[in-house]
Amino acid sequence: MGNVYGVNLNSTPMLHKKNTPKPNLYAFFIALGLALLKENGKICYIIPQNVLQNRDLDVVRYYLSKYTTIEKIITFEGKMFIGRGITQKKPVATSSLILVVKKSKAPETHFVKTVHYKPYAEKHAGDFGLYFRGRNKETKRVLQHILLENIENWNFIKHDDAYLKLCESYRAGSHSIEEYRKLDLQDYDDVCFDAGYAIDERQLSSKEDYYIFPAIKKEYFTIKAARGYLPKDKEIKLLRANQGHKLLAMKYKILWSYANYDKFHFSDLNLISARNKIYFIGSNNKNEHLFLFSLLNSYVNRFILSSFLGVANEKAILIGLSSIKQYIRIPKITTGNMQIKDEIIKQTESLLNLEKPVLQDFVDFPHTSMQTFDYIRAEKEIKSYIDDLVFALYFNVPLTEIGLEKAPVIRAVCAENEFYGLVSKQIN
Repeated sequence: MGNVYGVNLNSTPMLHKKNTPKPNLYAFFIALGLALLKENGKICYIIPQNVLQNRDLDVVRYYLSKYTTIEKIITFEGKMFIGRGITQKKPVATSSLILVVKKSKAPETHFVKTVHYKPYAEKHAGDFGLYFRGRNKETKRVLQHILLENIENWNFIKHDDAYLKLCESYRAGSHSIEEYRKLDLQDYDDVCFDAGYAIDERQLSSKEDYYIFPAIKKEYFTIKAARGYLPKDKEIKLLRANQGHKLLAMKYKILWSYANYDKFHFSDLNLISARNKIYFIGSNNKNEHLFLFSLLNSYVNRFILSSFLGVANEKAILIGLSSIKQYIRIPKITTGNMQIKDEIIKQTESLLNLEKPVLQDFVDFPHTSMQTFDYIRAEKEIKSYIDDLVFALYFNVPLTEIGLEKAPVIRAVCAENEFYGLVSKQIN
Protein backbone atom coordinates (compact mmCIF):
# COMPACT_ATOMS: atom_id res chain seq x y z
CA MET A 1 0.00 0.00 0.00
CA GLY A 2 2.41 2.61 -1.24
CA ASN A 3 0.18 5.63 -1.76
CA VAL A 4 -3.38 6.44 -0.64
CA TYR A 5 -4.62 9.95 -1.45
CA GLY A 6 -0.98 11.02 -1.57
CA VAL A 7 -0.05 9.46 1.79
CA ASN A 8 2.13 6.35 2.14
CA LEU A 9 0.23 4.17 4.62
CA ASN A 10 2.81 1.40 4.73
CA SER A 11 6.26 2.68 5.67
CA THR A 12 8.27 5.73 6.61
CA PRO A 13 11.81 6.53 5.47
CA MET A 14 13.03 5.59 8.95
CA LEU A 15 11.21 2.24 9.10
CA HIS A 16 10.42 0.14 6.07
CA LYS A 17 7.86 -2.50 7.03
CA LYS A 18 8.07 -5.93 5.48
CA ASN A 19 4.72 -7.05 6.83
CA THR A 20 1.32 -6.13 5.41
CA PRO A 21 0.34 -2.64 6.63
CA LYS A 22 -2.58 -2.37 9.05
CA PRO A 23 -3.79 1.23 8.87
CA ASN A 24 -7.25 1.72 10.38
CA LEU A 25 -10.20 3.59 8.91
CA TYR A 26 -9.10 6.86 10.52
CA ALA A 27 -5.81 6.78 8.57
CA PHE A 28 -7.81 6.81 5.31
CA PHE A 29 -10.09 9.45 6.84
CA ILE A 30 -7.14 11.78 7.51
CA ALA A 31 -5.49 11.07 4.15
CA LEU A 32 -8.72 11.79 2.23
CA GLY A 33 -9.38 14.96 4.20
CA LEU A 34 -5.94 16.32 3.41
CA ALA A 35 -6.24 15.36 -0.26
CA LEU A 36 -9.51 17.32 -0.58
CA LEU A 37 -8.06 20.48 0.98
CA LYS A 38 -6.76 23.40 -1.02
CA GLU A 39 -3.33 24.72 -0.08
CA ASN A 40 -3.50 26.44 3.35
CA GLY A 41 -6.93 24.93 3.97
CA LYS A 42 -7.65 23.40 7.38
CA ILE A 43 -9.27 20.27 8.76
CA CYS A 44 -10.51 19.59 12.28
CA TYR A 45 -11.16 15.94 13.12
CA ILE A 46 -12.31 14.09 16.21
CA ILE A 47 -10.50 10.74 16.14
CA PRO A 48 -9.34 8.09 18.65
CA GLN A 49 -6.14 8.71 20.61
CA ASN A 50 -4.46 5.59 19.26
CA VAL A 51 -3.21 7.79 16.42
CA LEU A 52 -0.65 8.95 19.01
CA GLN A 53 0.82 5.54 19.79
CA ASN A 54 -0.34 2.79 17.45
CA ARG A 55 2.76 1.35 15.79
CA ASP A 56 1.14 1.04 12.36
CA LEU A 57 0.00 4.67 12.48
CA ASP A 58 3.56 5.99 12.56
CA VAL A 59 3.00 6.65 8.84
CA VAL A 60 0.22 9.12 9.73
CA ARG A 61 2.35 10.80 12.39
CA TYR A 62 5.22 11.08 9.91
CA TYR A 63 3.08 12.64 7.17
CA LEU A 64 1.37 15.11 9.50
CA SER A 65 4.60 16.32 11.10
CA LYS A 66 6.56 16.37 7.83
CA TYR A 67 4.12 17.82 5.30
CA THR A 68 1.44 19.74 7.22
CA THR A 69 1.21 22.40 9.91
CA ILE A 70 -0.29 20.89 13.05
CA GLU A 71 -1.97 23.73 14.89
CA LYS A 72 -3.57 21.92 17.84
CA ILE A 73 -3.77 18.46 19.37
CA ILE A 74 -6.40 18.23 22.13
CA THR A 75 -6.78 15.04 24.16
CA PHE A 76 -9.34 14.02 26.76
CA GLU A 77 -9.31 11.53 29.62
CA GLY A 78 -13.00 12.09 30.24
CA LYS A 79 -15.60 10.14 28.23
CA MET A 80 -16.81 12.45 25.47
CA PHE A 81 -19.83 10.46 24.19
CA ILE A 82 -22.21 10.13 27.13
CA GLY A 83 -25.74 10.07 25.69
CA ARG A 84 -25.80 6.56 24.25
CA GLY A 85 -27.89 3.47 24.89
CA ILE A 86 -31.64 2.96 25.28
CA THR A 87 -31.85 5.41 28.18
CA GLN A 88 -29.51 7.88 26.45
CA LYS A 89 -27.41 7.99 29.62
CA LYS A 90 -24.83 5.28 29.02
CA PRO A 91 -21.27 6.67 28.61
CA VAL A 92 -19.12 5.20 25.86
CA ALA A 93 -15.49 4.44 26.71
CA THR A 94 -13.83 6.42 23.93
CA SER A 95 -10.34 7.86 23.75
CA SER A 96 -11.08 11.11 21.97
CA LEU A 97 -8.61 13.46 20.31
CA ILE A 98 -9.20 16.66 18.35
CA LEU A 99 -6.71 17.39 15.59
CA VAL A 100 -6.47 20.78 13.83
CA VAL A 101 -4.20 20.72 10.77
CA LYS A 102 -3.40 23.17 7.98
CA LYS A 103 -2.33 21.93 4.55
CA SER A 104 1.03 23.62 4.32
CA LYS A 105 4.50 22.62 5.40
CA ALA A 106 5.37 23.94 8.84
CA PRO A 107 8.41 26.19 9.35
CA GLU A 108 11.21 24.80 11.50
CA THR A 109 10.25 27.09 14.38
CA HIS A 110 6.53 26.18 14.43
CA PHE A 111 5.03 25.21 17.79
CA VAL A 112 2.07 22.87 18.13
CA LYS A 113 -0.38 23.75 20.89
CA THR A 114 -1.30 20.69 22.94
CA VAL A 115 -4.09 20.59 25.50
CA HIS A 116 -4.70 17.56 27.69
CA TYR A 117 -7.98 17.50 29.63
CA LYS A 118 -7.75 15.32 32.72
CA PRO A 119 -10.69 13.21 34.04
CA TYR A 120 -13.77 15.30 34.75
CA ALA A 121 -15.40 15.56 38.15
CA GLU A 122 -19.03 14.64 38.82
CA LYS A 123 -20.06 18.28 38.44
CA HIS A 124 -18.74 18.21 34.86
CA ALA A 125 -20.76 15.15 33.76
CA GLY A 126 -23.02 16.16 30.90
CA ASP A 127 -21.78 19.77 30.90
CA PHE A 128 -18.94 19.91 28.41
CA GLY A 129 -18.79 23.69 28.57
CA LEU A 130 -18.00 23.51 32.29
CA TYR A 131 -15.45 20.74 31.62
CA PHE A 132 -13.69 22.73 28.88
CA ARG A 133 -13.58 25.91 30.94
CA GLY A 134 -12.18 24.14 33.98
CA ARG A 135 -8.58 24.27 35.15
CA ASN A 136 -8.10 20.50 35.24
CA LYS A 137 -6.07 20.48 32.04
CA GLU A 138 -2.48 20.86 30.91
CA THR A 139 -1.58 23.20 28.06
CA LYS A 140 1.84 23.47 26.48
CA ARG A 141 3.63 24.07 23.20
CA VAL A 142 5.77 21.49 21.39
CA LEU A 143 8.03 22.24 18.45
CA GLN A 144 6.66 20.34 15.47
CA HIS A 145 10.11 19.11 14.50
CA ILE A 146 10.20 17.33 17.90
CA LEU A 147 7.09 15.43 16.82
CA LEU A 148 8.80 14.56 13.54
CA GLU A 149 11.86 13.28 15.40
CA ASN A 150 9.67 11.10 17.64
CA ILE A 151 7.11 9.63 15.25
CA GLU A 152 7.32 6.22 16.94
CA ASN A 153 5.12 7.56 19.75
CA TRP A 154 3.40 10.85 20.56
CA ASN A 155 1.87 9.89 23.90
CA PHE A 156 4.46 12.11 25.59
CA ILE A 157 2.44 15.21 24.67
CA LYS A 158 -0.13 14.23 27.32
CA HIS A 159 2.41 14.16 30.13
CA ASP A 160 4.00 16.87 32.23
CA ASP A 161 7.66 17.86 32.59
CA ALA A 162 8.18 15.52 35.56
CA TYR A 163 7.27 12.55 33.34
CA LEU A 164 9.62 13.69 30.56
CA LYS A 165 12.42 14.09 33.10
CA LEU A 166 11.75 10.57 34.42
CA CYS A 167 11.95 9.10 30.89
CA GLU A 168 15.23 10.92 30.30
CA SER A 169 16.69 9.48 33.52
CA TYR A 170 15.34 6.01 32.68
CA ARG A 171 17.16 6.08 29.35
CA ALA A 172 20.37 7.48 30.82
CA GLY A 173 20.71 4.65 33.32
CA SER A 174 19.95 1.82 30.91
CA HIS A 175 20.54 0.40 27.46
CA SER A 176 18.29 -1.16 24.85
CA ILE A 177 17.42 -4.84 24.76
CA GLU A 178 19.54 -5.23 21.63
CA GLU A 179 22.54 -3.75 23.45
CA TYR A 180 21.77 -5.97 26.45
CA ARG A 181 21.80 -9.06 24.25
CA LYS A 182 25.15 -8.12 22.72
CA LEU A 183 26.98 -6.62 25.71
CA ASP A 184 25.64 -8.29 28.85
CA LEU A 185 24.88 -11.74 27.47
CA GLN A 186 27.86 -11.71 25.08
CA ASP A 187 25.76 -13.98 22.89
CA TYR A 188 23.27 -12.28 20.58
CA ASP A 189 21.27 -15.45 20.03
CA ASP A 190 20.86 -16.31 23.70
CA VAL A 191 17.40 -14.67 23.78
CA CYS A 192 14.64 -15.60 21.35
CA PHE A 193 11.49 -13.53 20.74
CA ASP A 194 8.52 -15.33 19.18
CA ALA A 195 4.78 -14.90 18.67
CA GLY A 196 3.59 -18.48 18.28
CA TYR A 197 3.33 -20.78 15.29
CA ALA A 198 0.95 -21.58 12.43
CA ILE A 199 -0.94 -24.25 14.34
CA ASP A 200 -4.49 -25.48 13.83
CA GLU A 201 -5.89 -25.38 17.36
CA ARG A 202 -8.49 -27.98 16.37
CA GLN A 203 -5.66 -30.51 16.52
CA LEU A 204 -5.20 -29.98 20.24
CA SER A 205 -5.85 -32.96 22.46
CA SER A 206 -7.11 -33.08 26.03
CA LYS A 207 -4.69 -35.93 26.67
CA GLU A 208 -1.46 -34.80 28.30
CA ASP A 209 1.31 -34.80 25.74
CA TYR A 210 4.60 -33.11 24.92
CA TYR A 211 3.70 -29.53 23.96
CA ILE A 212 1.42 -27.58 26.27
CA PHE A 213 -0.94 -24.80 25.18
CA PRO A 214 -0.90 -22.68 28.35
CA ALA A 215 -4.00 -21.36 30.06
CA ILE A 216 -2.79 -18.10 31.61
CA LYS A 217 -4.16 -17.42 35.08
CA LYS A 218 -3.76 -13.79 36.12
CA GLU A 219 -3.34 -14.62 39.79
CA TYR A 220 -0.15 -16.64 39.15
CA PHE A 221 3.30 -15.80 37.83
CA THR A 222 3.80 -19.39 36.68
CA ILE A 223 1.68 -21.62 34.42
CA LYS A 224 -0.80 -23.77 36.33
CA ALA A 225 -3.16 -25.09 33.65
CA ALA A 226 -3.32 -26.15 30.01
CA ARG A 227 -5.85 -25.38 27.28
CA GLY A 228 -4.76 -28.48 25.46
CA TYR A 229 -1.79 -30.46 24.21
CA LEU A 230 -0.02 -30.93 20.89
CA PRO A 231 1.83 -34.22 20.28
CA LYS A 232 5.53 -33.92 19.52
CA ASP A 233 5.12 -35.67 16.17
CA LYS A 234 2.63 -33.11 14.82
CA GLU A 235 3.96 -30.73 12.15
CA ILE A 236 4.55 -27.22 13.51
CA LYS A 237 4.41 -24.78 10.60
CA LEU A 238 6.37 -21.56 10.78
CA LEU A 239 5.19 -18.00 10.39
CA ARG A 240 7.29 -15.52 8.46
CA ALA A 241 8.46 -13.86 11.69
CA ASN A 242 9.51 -17.10 13.43
CA GLN A 243 13.19 -17.74 14.17
CA GLY A 244 12.77 -21.32 13.03
CA HIS A 245 11.72 -23.66 15.84
CA LYS A 246 14.36 -22.19 18.09
CA LEU A 247 12.00 -21.13 20.87
CA LEU A 248 10.74 -24.69 21.37
CA ALA A 249 14.24 -25.90 22.23
CA MET A 250 14.79 -23.24 24.88
CA LYS A 251 14.39 -24.23 28.51
CA TYR A 252 12.99 -21.05 30.07
CA LYS A 253 10.22 -18.85 28.77
CA ILE A 254 8.67 -15.51 29.68
CA LEU A 255 5.17 -15.23 28.26
CA TRP A 256 2.17 -12.94 28.26
CA SER A 257 -1.22 -12.60 26.60
CA TYR A 258 -1.30 -10.04 23.80
CA ALA A 259 -4.96 -9.04 24.06
CA ASN A 260 -5.56 -9.52 27.79
CA TYR A 261 -2.19 -8.57 29.26
CA ASP A 262 -2.11 -8.40 33.05
CA LYS A 263 1.41 -9.49 33.93
CA PHE A 264 4.36 -11.44 32.56
CA HIS A 265 4.67 -15.13 33.44
CA PHE A 266 7.63 -17.50 33.77
CA SER A 267 7.84 -21.20 32.94
CA ASP A 268 10.22 -24.07 32.26
CA LEU A 269 7.50 -26.22 30.65
CA ASN A 270 7.31 -27.27 26.99
CA LEU A 271 4.96 -24.47 25.95
CA ILE A 272 3.63 -23.59 22.53
CA SER A 273 0.92 -21.31 21.17
CA ALA A 274 -0.86 -20.33 17.98
CA ARG A 275 -0.05 -17.10 16.20
CA ASN A 276 -0.12 -13.77 18.03
CA LYS A 277 -2.24 -14.87 21.01
CA ILE A 278 0.55 -15.45 23.49
CA TYR A 279 4.01 -13.95 23.05
CA PHE A 280 7.22 -15.56 24.27
CA ILE A 281 10.78 -14.64 25.13
CA GLY A 282 12.91 -17.77 25.43
CA SER A 283 16.37 -18.42 26.83
CA ASN A 284 18.58 -21.18 28.21
CA ASN A 285 20.18 -18.76 30.65
CA LYS A 286 18.03 -19.10 33.78
CA ASN A 287 19.56 -16.30 35.83
CA GLU A 288 19.39 -13.71 33.07
CA HIS A 289 15.83 -14.75 32.24
CA LEU A 290 14.78 -14.40 35.88
CA PHE A 291 16.36 -10.95 35.85
CA LEU A 292 14.53 -9.94 32.65
CA PHE A 293 11.29 -11.35 34.07
CA SER A 294 11.65 -9.24 37.22
CA LEU A 295 12.32 -6.11 35.15
CA LEU A 296 9.27 -6.65 32.93
CA ASN A 297 6.98 -7.12 35.94
CA SER A 298 8.39 -4.21 37.93
CA TYR A 299 6.33 -1.13 38.68
CA VAL A 300 8.96 0.89 36.79
CA ASN A 301 8.28 -0.87 33.51
CA ARG A 302 4.54 -1.17 34.09
CA PHE A 303 4.66 2.63 34.27
CA ILE A 304 6.76 2.85 31.10
CA LEU A 305 4.46 0.54 29.11
CA SER A 306 1.24 2.18 30.29
CA SER A 307 2.55 5.69 29.62
CA PHE A 308 3.68 4.86 26.08
CA LEU A 309 0.93 2.41 25.10
CA GLY A 310 -2.01 3.26 27.33
CA VAL A 311 -5.06 4.99 25.88
CA ALA A 312 -7.56 6.93 28.02
CA ASN A 313 -10.77 5.02 28.84
CA GLU A 314 -9.40 1.78 27.39
CA LYS A 315 -8.29 -0.68 30.05
CA ALA A 316 -6.53 -3.12 27.73
CA ILE A 317 -2.95 -2.44 26.68
CA LEU A 318 -1.84 -4.38 23.63
CA ILE A 319 1.78 -5.42 24.09
CA GLY A 320 3.53 -7.07 21.18
CA LEU A 321 7.16 -8.09 20.76
CA SER A 322 8.01 -4.84 19.02
CA SER A 323 6.68 -2.87 22.01
CA ILE A 324 8.99 -4.75 24.38
CA LYS A 325 12.00 -4.16 22.15
CA GLN A 326 11.12 -0.51 21.60
CA TYR A 327 10.21 0.68 25.10
CA ILE A 328 11.76 -1.68 27.67
CA ARG A 329 15.36 -0.96 28.57
CA ILE A 330 17.80 -2.87 30.78
CA PRO A 331 19.62 -1.11 33.65
CA LYS A 332 23.36 -0.81 33.21
CA ILE A 333 25.15 -3.25 35.52
CA THR A 334 28.49 -2.32 37.08
CA THR A 335 30.67 -3.73 39.84
CA GLY A 336 28.97 -1.22 42.14
CA ASN A 337 25.42 -2.54 41.62
CA MET A 338 26.03 -6.18 40.66
CA GLN A 339 25.00 -7.31 44.15
CA ILE A 340 21.57 -5.73 43.61
CA LYS A 341 21.12 -7.66 40.37
CA ASP A 342 22.17 -10.91 42.10
CA GLU A 343 19.68 -10.25 44.91
CA ILE A 344 16.89 -9.62 42.39
CA ILE A 345 17.59 -12.97 40.73
CA LYS A 346 17.69 -14.77 44.08
CA GLN A 347 14.44 -13.24 45.34
CA THR A 348 12.65 -13.71 42.01
CA GLU A 349 13.37 -17.43 42.19
CA SER A 350 12.00 -17.44 45.76
CA LEU A 351 8.87 -15.67 44.54
CA LEU A 352 8.25 -18.29 41.86
CA ASN A 353 8.97 -21.13 44.29
CA LEU A 354 6.05 -19.95 46.44
CA GLU A 355 3.73 -21.18 43.69
CA LYS A 356 5.24 -24.66 43.50
CA PRO A 357 3.79 -26.41 46.58
CA VAL A 358 0.23 -27.66 46.42
CA LEU A 359 -2.11 -26.72 49.22
CA GLN A 360 -2.20 -30.08 50.99
CA ASP A 361 1.59 -30.05 51.32
CA PHE A 362 1.60 -27.36 53.94
CA VAL A 363 -1.95 -26.51 55.06
CA ASP A 364 -4.68 -28.04 57.20
CA PHE A 365 -7.93 -27.64 55.30
CA PRO A 366 -9.87 -26.31 58.35
CA HIS A 367 -7.46 -23.33 58.37
CA THR A 368 -7.31 -22.78 54.62
CA SER A 369 -8.42 -19.12 54.68
CA MET A 370 -5.86 -18.10 57.28
CA GLN A 371 -2.95 -19.91 55.62
CA THR A 372 -3.85 -18.68 52.14
CA PHE A 373 -3.77 -15.11 53.44
CA ASP A 374 -0.31 -15.67 54.92
CA TYR A 375 0.93 -17.03 51.58
CA ILE A 376 -0.38 -14.04 49.63
CA ARG A 377 1.15 -11.65 52.13
CA ALA A 378 4.56 -13.31 51.81
CA GLU A 379 4.37 -13.15 48.02
CA LYS A 380 3.50 -9.46 48.05
CA GLU A 381 6.32 -8.64 50.45
CA ILE A 382 8.90 -10.31 48.20
CA LYS A 383 7.42 -8.74 45.05
CA SER A 384 7.48 -5.24 46.57
CA TYR A 385 11.06 -5.77 47.73
CA ILE A 386 12.13 -6.88 44.23
CA ASP A 387 10.40 -3.87 42.67
CA ASP A 388 12.26 -1.48 44.93
CA LEU A 389 15.57 -3.14 44.02
CA VAL A 390 14.71 -2.74 40.34
CA PHE A 391 13.91 0.92 40.93
CA ALA A 392 17.31 1.35 42.62
CA LEU A 393 19.05 -0.08 39.54
CA TYR A 394 17.24 2.12 37.01
CA PHE A 395 17.64 5.37 38.93
CA ASN A 396 21.03 4.77 40.54
CA VAL A 397 19.78 4.76 44.13
CA PRO A 398 22.70 3.90 46.44
CA LEU A 399 21.95 0.97 48.77
CA THR A 400 24.44 0.26 51.53
CA GLU A 401 22.73 -2.94 52.65
CA ILE A 402 20.42 -5.39 50.95
CA GLY A 403 18.32 -8.32 52.16
CA LEU A 404 14.61 -8.97 52.60
CA GLU A 405 14.84 -7.94 56.25
CA LYS A 406 16.07 -4.53 55.05
CA ALA A 407 13.06 -4.03 52.74
CA PRO A 408 11.47 -1.17 54.78
CA VAL A 409 14.78 0.72 54.86
CA ILE A 410 15.34 0.18 51.14
CA ARG A 411 11.83 1.44 50.37
CA ALA A 412 12.43 4.55 52.46
CA VAL A 413 15.68 5.26 50.58
CA CYS A 414 13.98 4.75 47.20
CA ALA A 415 11.06 6.96 48.26
CA GLU A 416 13.47 9.89 48.60
CA ASN A 417 14.07 9.76 44.84
CA GLU A 418 12.05 12.33 42.89
CA PHE A 419 10.60 9.69 40.54
CA TYR A 420 9.45 7.15 43.12
CA GLY A 421 6.02 8.68 43.64
CA LEU A 422 5.27 8.54 39.91
CA VAL A 423 6.20 4.96 39.19
CA SER A 424 5.16 3.37 42.49
CA LYS A 425 1.51 4.07 41.59
CA GLN A 426 1.78 0.97 39.42
CA ILE A 427 2.06 -1.28 42.50
CA ASN A 428 -0.83 -3.74 42.49
